[in-house]
Amino acid sequence: MFITNLIQSFYSKVLIAIDMDYDICRLSITRLKGGLVKQNIQTEFKVINGEIPMDAIKLIFFYKQKFPFTYIGALSKTTKQGALPTIDFSDFIHYGISHQGMQAIAIQNQWCCYIQKDSAQEEKKKYLDIGELDFLFSPFIFLASHINTQDHSNCQLYLLQEKHSLALIIANSQKVYYGKFFKIDSDEQQGNLDLAFKQDNSVISSTESIETILDSFNQSFEDPLDDLFDDELEELNFIEEDNTEYLQDKEKDEKEKFETLKDFMRATQITNILENVIKEYYTSSQSNFIDKITILDTYGMRADSLKHIQETLMLEVDLIPCNPLATLTTLMQKEFSK
Repeated sequence: MFITNLIQSFYSKVLIAIDMDYDICRLSITRLKGGLVKQNIQTEFKVINGEIPMDAIKLIFFYKQKFPFTYIGALSKTTKQGALPTIDFSDFIHYGISHQGMQAIAIQNQWCCYIQKDSAQEEKKKYLDIGELDFLFSPFIFLASHINTQDHSNCQLYLLQEKHSLALIIANSQKVYYGKFFKIDSDEQQGNLDLAFKQDNSVISSTESIETILDSFNQSFEDPLDDLFDDELEELNFIEEDNTEYLQDKEKDEKEKFETLKDFMRATQITNILENVIKEYYTSSQSNFIDKITILDTYGMRADSLKHIQETLMLEVDLIPCNPLATLTTLMQKEFSK
C-alpha cells in the first residue's frame, strides 16, 4: 500500500463522472494532483440509440492512456434497487422485498440501500465501451448527500429528476424511510410528439424561397423590359432575407413549444408516480408526515410542469438545479478519503 501511494504521488489522479440520460451523455473530467484541482472539464454529447457516443469514448480513453490512475464513476439506473429503513437483511421481508440475490450497504447504521446483484452487473455492462467502471453509486446515496446538512424533523420527499428516470427517497435529517427508482417512458412521448411536430411544420418545410420562384419565373420567358425591374428585385431580396429570419424564428418557437409539451407530459407521469408512492407510504403505517417535496432538477423543468405537480399533489414543491456530475465527483473523492 505504501509503495502504491508513493507511486500515485508522482501522477495526477483523474476522476471521470459519466451520466447517460435519454438523449444526452454528460461527462465531467477532474484531474487532481497534490490535493489540488489541476483541470476540470464538463461537456455533453448527443446520444443515439442509447449508446455512449464515440466522441465521449475517445475523450475518456485519451485520459486513461495518459494518466494511469484514472477512475470512472456512474449512477445505477435500474428499477431493481431501493432504500429501506433497516440494516438487517431479515427485515426486508416486512417491506415486501426478498433479500435473496440482493446486495445492500448500511448507511449510518440507520438505513440501507440495496440492489439486485444481477442488475448491478447489467448496469456495469452498459459501460464496457469505456472499460470497467470503478464506482457504481446508488442514486439513494446521491439523494441522501443532499439532505444530511439540512435540519428538519418532518419528512420530505426528495426527487432526483432526469429526462428518462427518477429516483426518490422519503427522509428526514436522521433517516431514510423509503426509496425507489422509476423509469420515465420517454420513447412513447417522443414518438407521439415527433409525429405531431412534423405535421405542424409541414408548411415550413415545403415553403419555397422567393429566389426559387423568381428563377422559375425568369426561365419561363424573356422580357425586353427586365432591366426596369432591377430595383424591384432588390427589394424582393430584402423581403426574402426577412422571410428566412421569420421562418427560423418560427421554427425555434415551434421547437420550444414541442419541448414544453414534452416536459409537461413527463410531469404528468411524475405526478402519477408520486401519488402512488405517497399513498403506498401512508398505507404502510408510517406516522411521519410528508410536508414538502424537493426536486433536484438536472435538465431544467418548465414552470408549467412544476405548477402541475404542485397543484395536483397539493404540497409545497422546491425546484433546485442540480449538476449530477458534481455530486458524482464528490462521492468518488469521499471513497478515496476512507
